[in-house]
Amino acid sequence: MDNCYGDSSASSPRRVAAPLYAACVLNGILCLPLPLAAADVLGWKIELLETPAAVNEAAGNGAAGNGAAVPATVAQPRYRLLAPSDSPPHRVVLVGTRTECEQRRLDELRRIHGTGFANLRVPTFGGKQFWADEFVFAGWRIQRGVLTGHYRLLDDRDVRHAWGSYESCRVTFEEQRLHRQLRHRSEHVVVLLHGLVRSKDCMSKLESDLEGAGYATVAVNYPSTRAPLAEHAAQVAQVLDRLGGAKQVSFVVHSLGGLVVRTLLARQGDAWRERMQVQRVVMLAPPSNGSAIADVLAPQGWFEPLLGAAAAATTAETAGLPVPSCEFAVIAGGTGSTIGKNPLLSGDNDGLLRVATTRLPGGAFLRVNARHRKILDDPRARAATLRFLASGVLEAPAASSVADGAPSEGRQTEDTAPETESQRRVKL
Repeated sequence: MDNCYGDSSASSPRRVAAPLYAACVLNGILCLPLPLAAADVLGWKIELLETPAAVNEAAGNGAAGNGAAVPATVAQPRYRLLAPSDSPPHRVVLVGTRTECEQRRLDELRRIHGTGFANLRVPTFGGKQFWADEFVFAGWRIQRGVLTGHYRLLDDRDVRHAWGSYESCRVTFEEQRLHRQLRHRSEHVVVLLHGLVRSKDCMSKLESDLEGAGYATVAVNYPSTRAPLAEHAAQVAQVLDRLGGAKQVSFVVHSLGGLVVRTLLARQGDAWRERMQVQRVVMLAPPSNGSAIADVLAPQGWFEPLLGAAAAATTAETAGLPVPSCEFAVIAGGTGSTIGKNPLLSGDNDGLLRVATTRLPGGAFLRVNARHRKILDDPRARAATLRFLASGVLEAPAASSVADGAPSEGRQTEDTAPETESQRRVKL
């Protein structure tokens, strides 16, 4: 069976411990996926074989004339390397150890795609509004230039290691993955999405919290001012399609990221949905029902050219986006009174959004005393995010009922009641 994941995965990866290898031999399982490694890279697949008979059969199916090594006995787990093919069965290039298959694949990829243009390992800004992540693994990322269309490979410190085509950058990444033994921290991945005119860097404290709690993290840079919501969602879907080694995925998003993740989860037919189970979503200060400020500024001729089509979508039209079907929570910023951080906005608000516009039916809710941009650094919001991902509860009842001196979760107040269209306008 073709059980692979990575660029074109179709089934879930599994950790395979040494005792399980022996069980596989006894039970006659033909092949298993590699544990938390890229089993499929640019169409080249590596599969785990089990018995000597299976090894000989696999080599006989495609090894003739291809230099495949066929061992007489199997003293350790054996693998086979499969070359890309338009139709099965794939051509067997090599049968051997995992290390041998990994190295042979890398050699073939170098021969076919190269490693890009001459490169100086220079630091970058990590990609703000003009770079889109298309592959992310263990902090490394391959980005596409929005204006130029070329690609570059950055490490976890935003130093450029390669540039050119996507394929050549992926080959260089594979070199580094093998050399540095890059792996996911966990099979439960948390995707972090920033807000408008921001980048992955603003999510760094939350990312650190999540990694400390044992999650693998994928902080995605998307050019929030350069494309509409549908393109942002397609970009995140592509990152997930290429993500190997994950069985479960959750999302932690800020502001516009809340609209991106709702658009993403409403998409149909994405390959990652067949491999990963969506667990929970935490949205911090999302414009769930639009933004009163955007309602006023969107008609201005400069608004969309400057801030993009996605910013123009943060109006009352966002109410048409589907509510996530998984467990989700909204954490909003405000003061807990009828006068918020911005006195020009009616009702409680975080300076940019009214608390009432952040809420969605069916989700958990929490208000913290924080401004729109600062909510990502708020200790209470960060603690509630971790608690919800782990248990589905934002705060213990005692804490949520007295914190900030006002009700914050599970209760309807004047401040959080659904608003009318007239209430959405900015008070001048």
